Amino acid sequence: VLKRSPVCQDDIISYNGVMKKRKPAPRLLRLIPPVFAALALMLTVSPARAAIGAWATADHIKAHVFSDGLAAGLQVHLAPGWHMYWKRPGEGGLPPRLDTTGSQNLKSVEIIWPTPARFDEGGLQTFGYVNNMIFPLTVTPETEGAPVVLNIKAEIMVCSDICIPQTLTLPPHMLDPAEKDPVAAAMLQSARRELPAAGDQPFMRIDTAVLGPQALVLRAYSERGFPGADVFVDAGEDLYVTAVPVIVPDEKDGRQAMITVAAPAGVDNLAQALSGRTVKVILWARGRAIEKSFDF
Repeated sequence: VLKRSPVCQDDIISYNGVMKKRKPAPRLLRLIPPVFAALALMLTVSPARAAIGAWATADHIKAHVFSDGLAAGLQVHLAPGWHMYWKRPGEGGLPPRLDTTGSQNLKSVEIIWPTPARFDEGGLQTFGYVNNMIFPLTVTPETEGAPVVLNIKAEIMVCSDICIPQTLTLPPHMLDPAEKDPVAAAMLQSARRELPAAGDQPFMRIDTAVLGPQALVLRAYSERGFPGADVFVDAGEDLYVTAVPVIVPDEKDGRQAMITVAAPAGVDNLAQALSGRTVKVILWARGRAIEKSFDF
């Protein structure tokens, strides 16, 4: 018997009466030590202009914005045993959303997503994050060179044995291009190192991507081989490709592999479903990741 949470119909609490614990992937971002020193700045700087913004809190989660000039980041701290989701959450959960109504001199703000972890939630494949995460933000002002005031209301679903949609209203945060902060800059630099590299790299590449009716098949290279490797596919908001990849290393060179990602259940022809789309593929192996786009 499947029992579902009343607040998250995609979240499985138990299967045949047995509670299922999530199993996050081993690569988890850690809290960056300079954060603690940076928090002291809030004692001496006006909150509206502080480089490190005050925390907004809700059950099992808290978040704040920090900035170095117009470069900004959203830091999220999750309670032990709880997780949030990637922009493509998979077979359960909801992606985070940012409402910036009331911001000043803001044209747009975009989340830059670190490589997620895979969760097996009672047989459902989902993608997300645990512990402490920093999401760099791309902030585009209406008027170049002028300060931006961010008013962010973050809607984030957090899950453990149940899922709870949370809303965090962050304090207004001013980004001034003339005001630089070394602590915030160090935090952003560290966070960017956790992002997948753009395109093929000397240490990793995807040589080919062939889309068939039943699967996406990749031919890839990883300098460190493929133990524990994973693939995350961003095919858009309406089609989640979540299957655990089948990785077959080359017999003569373990740095080369054929990777097969099966079509989702209910999709009769994956090639037809993704025809005309740009699909982003993240390949992760041994602490390194790349993201590469393919037009089908």
